Amino acid sequence: MSETSVPTKKRPAYWEYRLTAELLEQGLAPLLVKYKELSHHPLKPAAPDIDGKYVPEWCQDKIEELSNILESLKKIFEVETIDAWGASGVPGDEKKIRRASSRALVEGRKILEWEEEVRFSRLPPEFKELQKLFEGVAGDMLIEISTFPKQIIEIFGGSNLGGTYNLKLSLRIPDKFLDNLMSFLEDASINYQFRRYSELLPPLTEEQKILVKKIKPVIRSHIPTLSRKYKQLVYEDEYGDMIYANWNREIDKYITRKIAPIIPFISPESQDWSTIERVIMDAILDYEAANELENNDLDDITDPLEYERGVADRLKILGWNARVTPGSGDQGVDVVANKAGKCLVIQCKLYSYPVGNKAVQEVYAAKQYEKADFAAVITNASFTASARQLASSTGVILLHHEDLVQLDNLLDLR
Repeated sequence: MSETSVPTKKRPAYWEYRLTAELLEQGLAPLLVKYKELSHHPLKPAAPDIDGKYVPEWCQDKIEELSNILESLKKIFEVETIDAWGASGVPGDEKKIRRASSRALVEGRKILEWEEEVRFSRLPPEFKELQKLFEGVAGDMLIEISTFPKQIIEIFGGSNLGGTYNLKLSLRIPDKFLDNLMSFLEDASINYQFRRYSELLPPLTEEQKILVKKIKPVIRSHIPTLSRKYKQLVYEDEYGDMIYANWNREIDKYITRKIAPIIPFISPESQDWSTIERVIMDAILDYEAANELENNDLDDITDPLEYERGVADRLKILGWNARVTPGSGDQGVDVVANKAGKCLVIQCKLYSYPVGNKAVQEVYAAKQYEKADFAAVITNASFTASARQLASSTGVILLHHEDLVQLDNLLDLR
């Protein structure tokens, strides 16, 4: 009895490339959809709060993670995929092709996770612009990878093949990204340290407030220059300590030239001198906060919980220590904020119609319950006449969120 050989099924020409394209297209499609949703309709998952002093370390971790993803992708496409296809005239290895494509998709999922974390980690407001620098850096790699199967289909999708073809895949961190990151990080770290220092200062006395009113107009006229000098002269040394020596000399020079002529009998040893230094620092903080507010746009928010977070972030920019309450057992309080030894309880209302009495009643009751100093209702809308009348009799502050910059003056915290 003779043995009968079973013929092996002959694969079509260039099946290796078509299989790679098919696997990558199918696997990348849901990742690209999620990335698009992330960019245009973000559903924010729970994300960690990052303390300002740990932001440099956080940045370093994100860059290291991105570099590892990049190196893995280069190895997959430049080595593993090429090896799986086989040399010219030699059939490819299906198992290797599937393994390489699967590994590429794993890295694609890491890219998506990376993008979620850099977007939704909660950094102090001074670092918001820095955080935006990260957005899309890894996502662009995902989009670039999606061009790879398209190139393969374009080349090997037809029947008339011949010649030499080049597949191009550019995976890299954008030019000047690291330079821009370091510049933003330096400025933001200084502003963060400055705000933390300001929060520790005691309230001004009545005598100091009189002095402040006298010198503020002069200081405000020079504030852009003073703010720039502060950023130039204050720096973090190699041991992680903030160095203020050059800035202190600059302030002494400024007070001597511009303030001393209108305030007689002051000297560097006097209490008034220290008060003037504090007023200058507060003015710089306000100036930087005004710039930060441009990037804290509450008008675009449609989710009530996100609106509460946005109000808290804006208060942080303005020098308050603000936090959003958990939501249950909050006694009608959405945000609790502290500054200069005073406590403010806030109810936030994201409405498409005027806010009525109920919000005023609730936040007033919450003020009594929490033993807070002040109570306020913050909204994107307006207030009914009866709400304004009740607020006037209870001392509750009613504000549109664009008027939060006036809060300190309304509470006489300046």
